[in-house]
Amino acid sequence: MEEETRLMLRMLSAVRLYFEKARGEMGGEIGAQPRQAPVLGVLARGGEMSQAEVARALNVTAATVAVSAARLEKLGYVARRVNEDNRRANVIGLTEAGKAEARRLGDLMDRVSREALCGLTAEERARMLRLCDVITGNLRAGERAGEEEELSLIHISEPTRQAEISYAVFCLKKKKGDGKPK
Repeated sequence: MEEETRLMLRMLSAVRLYFEKARGEMGGEIGAQPRQAPVLGVLARGGEMSQAEVARALNVTAATVAVSAARLEKLGYVARRVNEDNRRANVIGLTEAGKAEARRLGDLMDRVSREALCGLTAEERARMLRLCDVITGNLRAGERAGEEEELSLIHISEPTRQAEISYAVFCLKKKKGDGKPK
């Protein structure tokens, strides 16, 4: 296995541990899961919006947002209504319970993030952010006539086993020039 592959797998393992830690901190509470926190966060910051707008804000597919929104609606955290400007589209927004859950999950993710990064200086954190931006840019670089193809995260698998070495599966889909998944 090449050094680059080992490095990327190590980074993915860190991300997997981050989400496992967040899930563990929930202590069996029934509610939104850490992977739904970004949807709650976007709605908490932006107010009501279409699922397509949420998907664009998170750089995921509308189908991914639809699955999260359905679960969040079932839990009573999100309410849907028909968009008055486009009656074929729905708008989603947080309920009062959803606003409280967004705060709770945000606090939880902040706690886990502080723990994950506690040994890093401000300079190291800034460098890490720059490195992540470079990696993201490398993965997004298009090969067609200077066009940039964006990758959209469509699924993160749950780990199948608890072990020192395990794999998380990230499914990515290239977006067409119009921003829609291919």
